[in-house]
Amino acid sequence: MKRSFLLVLIGLMVIATRAQQTDYTPIDVEVYQLNNGLTVILNEDHHLPQVFGSVMVRAGGKDDPKDATGMAHYMEHMLFKGTQELGTINWEAEKPHIDSIFRLYDKLGRETDAEKRKIIQKEINAESLKANEYAIPGEMFNILRTMGGTNVNAGTINDYTIFYNAFPSTQIEKWLDLYSHRFENPVFRGFQAELEVVYER
Repeated sequence: MKRSFLLVLIGLMVIATRAQQTDYTPIDVEVYQLNNGLTVILNEDHHLPQVFGSVMVRAGGKDDPKDATGMAHYMEHMLFKGTQELGTINWEAEKPHIDSIFRLYDKLGRETDAEKRKIIQKEINAESLKANEYAIPGEMFNILRTMGGTNVNAGTINDYTIFYNAFPSTQIEKWLDLYSHRFENPVFRGFQAELEVVYER
């Protein structure tokens, strides 16, 4: 996996978990600006061999289109679905179905006739079932957990979206590779089902 980051990311915090202390000690924070525009915020604390890492994206609910609220939250969910290498047993076989789903949604968005929309929605359902035959649900979560990751989660608010988890310090290279890969090469599989999940919330 390539170890690089998208320009849209504004913060990567790699903060070692602090041991409980009776005396308050100011946190020593270092800030770096990478050539690709990514800001890295680093606080080293060697009391425990554990790291808390997060990636913050400066995009949130306020950036949603007026006619499509919830898109930032939806994107947060989709970035857990994997890539061309993660979350699939056969990307080459899965890809035509995912491409077809996106084309059908574009077609659905342009169609105004109620009966024709129902037909398109049935086609989307059929393609989704075919695509699901190749998907590996939760592989991103499982990889993070096999690395010793805990508190794997994400959140979307008005101003930003954040992805985070804690993990052993020995896994920092793998964590950086995985997070870089998930943002550079996302595949939006499970598109329809996740849309319903976000809508219900």
